[in-house]
Amino acid sequence: MEYFTIEKEAVAHAFSIIKADSNANKHLIGFVKTEDDLQNLKQELESRGVPYDCYVLFYSKEPPRNRFCLSVFGCDVQKVKDLENRYGYHRNRA
Repeated sequence: MEYFTIEKEAVAHAFSIIKADSNANKHLIGFVKTEDDLQNLKQELESRGVPYDCYVLFYSKEPPRNRFCLSVFGCDVQKVKDLENRYGYHRNRA
């Protein structure tokens, strides 16, 4: 536990922790079932010059199922709001 004598120090400390957390600045925009959808979304992001992070969630072995997830960083989420409607979690969950 950390203790601070002034609020400014506490805020600076908290902000440094948040900035160091690579997940704190990510926004999930794609939650897709197929590799084709994954490739389409990647191409769309690359054509817009938006960096992304991609990972796979494994659901089960029998039958084999997984989902591909793509996240963008920070304010770039504003550049891809339209893609959330096509590739987002609520639209593509099974």
